Amino acid sequence: MLQKICDFIVDKRKWFVGVFLILTIVFAVLIFYVNINYDMTDYLPKDSTTFEAMDTMFTEFGDGASASIMISNIDIDNKNDLDNLLSIRKKMSKVNGVTNVLWIDSALIEYYPSIKDKEFQIGLNKIKLSQFFGDDAEKFARIALENYKNEVIPPDMAGMINMMLSQFYKDNNALIQIFFEENAYSKTTVYAIDDLKKIVSDAGYGYSLGGMAASAYAMETIMESELFKLVLIVAPIIILLLFLFTTSYFEPVVYLIIIGISVVLNMGSNIMMTSVSYLTFSIAALIQVAVSMDYSIFIMHSYKDLRKAGNTPIDSAKQALRKSLSSVSASSLTTIAGFVALMFMRYKIGADIGLVLAKGILCSLFTAFLFMPGFMVICDKPIMKGEHTPIFRAINNGVLKLKAKRLYKKNNITTQDLTTYTKQYLENKRSLANTKKTSNGLLKLRFIVPILFIALLAPAYMVQNENHFMYGELASSGGDGSTLMIDRANIESVFGSQNNVVVMLNKKHIDKEFDIANDLTKVDNVISAQSYAVIQSALPNDLPIPDFMKSQFESENYRLIILTVDSGEEDNDAFKAVADITNVMKQNIDGGYYILGNSVVAMELKTINNLDYTVTTSLALLFIFIILLFTFKGLVLPLILALLIQGSIWFAMTIPSLANMPLVFLGYLIVSCFQMGCTIDYGILLSNNYLRYRKTEDKFTALKLAFKSSVGAISLSAAILMTVGYTVGVFGSIPATSNIGLLLGIGATVSYISMTYILPLFLVLLDKPIGLTTFKFKKSKKEKCN
Repeated sequence: MLQKICDFIVDKRKWFVGVFLILTIVFAVLIFYVNINYDMTDYLPKDSTTFEAMDTMFTEFGDGASASIMISNIDIDNKNDLDNLLSIRKKMSKVNGVTNVLWIDSALIEYYPSIKDKEFQIGLNKIKLSQFFGDDAEKFARIALENYKNEVIPPDMAGMINMMLSQFYKDNNALIQIFFEENAYSKTTVYAIDDLKKIVSDAGYGYSLGGMAASAYAMETIMESELFKLVLIVAPIIILLLFLFTTSYFEPVVYLIIIGISVVLNMGSNIMMTSVSYLTFSIAALIQVAVSMDYSIFIMHSYKDLRKAGNTPIDSAKQALRKSLSSVSASSLTTIAGFVALMFMRYKIGADIGLVLAKGILCSLFTAFLFMPGFMVICDKPIMKGEHTPIFRAINNGVLKLKAKRLYKKNNITTQDLTTYTKQYLENKRSLANTKKTSNGLLKLRFIVPILFIALLAPAYMVQNENHFMYGELASSGGDGSTLMIDRANIESVFGSQNNVVVMLNKKHIDKEFDIANDLTKVDNVISAQSYAVIQSALPNDLPIPDFMKSQFESENYRLIILTVDSGEEDNDAFKAVADITNVMKQNIDGGYYILGNSVVAMELKTINNLDYTVTTSLALLFIFIILLFTFKGLVLPLILALLIQGSIWFAMTIPSLANMPLVFLGYLIVSCFQMGCTIDYGILLSNNYLRYRKTEDKFTALKLAFKSSVGAISLSAAILMTVGYTVGVFGSIPATSNIGLLLGIGATVSYISMTYILPLFLVLLDKPIGLTTFKFKKSKKEKCN
């Protein structure tokens, strides 16, 4: 049945090639219409407290975003600078997508109608502001700012202006608050921020951008060029690796076309999803390339071997497809299992990433099985005519020939014997390099290394448990050295901490608002509390609260208490402050409140993700173990592979722990499942070869032959994985993807070492239990070591 399917695919090759090419064009266009989601809070569990709180917040206060722009080196005591600042503020208020721009002048302008007829004491006289300014609120604001230090301003008014100055102007830096019509992740808001930045730049001033909208803006603007930049870096390196390790000049072209089609199909098919997270979009294509390149390599190797054996292109394609179906399918199943495990996370970003990556593997499989066989037949001439010695081997041969010539001169070998001598020298050296040197070296360590590996598992587990994780908004968009973090540090150096925790208090507790706010200021690291009641109590002579401030602090059913916490968003001080704030609220009232903020989100994600890690890694290991049981029809070998891959994860994660490198927790999850699902392929390939040779050879010879036949393909695959991982890690601009890339590179490196150099020792050491527990396995009676 399988052979008939393979025959049909090759016989109808023109149809399959045509269909895939058409689909590629269609799906390439669809990529531009995929909705990319930058709001990571959308993936919170719907039953989480934070999700409920944010949903209530949006219902009560709307989902319009806000940001702050700090304009530097501007002196409001200088008339020219003040005029420029007021002009900048006016221009900003007219930007499309901006609903309000708040600085001291706009606050005074909005405040003026409610105080213009109120009497103020100046010296011995009582005056009304309307006597001097009428209805001209802008004139009042300008005169007030020009003279707030002079006695011409009523003391009450001067006191209020000075209070606002502490929030909006310090050390020749003006902090302007921007409120947007739409949420932080909409295109309208992104374009509005572009216009706001241009207004400040055109006026000749420097600026720093902060707030939720700034974080979203940084993410979206980076994403526009991130994938393209990484592809430009990764592609040449992969092409170079393919040319170094392949044996035909046209072979890399085939691989690149196959993987290119599968990536386009996967990315374009994301149109079927409501949205795809920016994190998924930025890493999916590169991981798909790194993981599924093997499939086309395996099929190509089989095809070329059959062609060299004298088979026709069509027969070779049919047999290569039939031969590769079972091994490639089994290999891909473990990869898919690792990604499917991510779908069981409560934090739904796992389902987003897992689904797209698993779909990518299927796209790669379908392309390799349905498109590649026919495409190889069509391209048979350039593939076979382009045959050459692998470049890395040619370089090695050149070096060995030079050594042979030196020995020829040293030993006075005749010219007639030089060719024969050189040929024998090369064969001996290759034999030594490929079998005796490496394999015998490994065999000498067959008792030491496995015992050492097992002995180090417990310490590795404990060390990797000490990793420092990041969970919240800044973990994904604001890594050290990013523009967002530099701007944030600039603002905080002048105006203090920008880490806010918001308490939404139901109006049924409005009588306790002032006392609650006062109690919250006593919490460690809480440096201020702003609320309707607090501001009302601070205004002199019962001045009314401006309408614009009311709308910020009050909705139909809730009032906000905005706390400023003097800490980072994800450090111990922040988490302790959130816990203490929660305790204060519980002591004052029984329910009727919500607590929000980046630190709150990070705390909840920490709790959710700790459970997610246990669930996903356990499921991935279980899925893969079951697949291995069916693949090898035995017990001991799957246990060995499971032990090695789990140990590899722990060893890989000790590196960032020892280097004191903070990790994005989501990256830790992804890489753990990636290592389980993808790099287990190396173990499957080497183990299958060992079992195949073990049927006719003693265990030592079987190991040497298995190592020799596997190490090339494993090394090429691992080199591509490591290249993609380290490239994304070093050159990635988005902290989350950069962190994931670096972990992928480290994980691939450790897994390669484990599966290529440690697994063989376990195979030899546990050869007898493997044979006894493997169903219908017959092995050689020879037990001598050659």
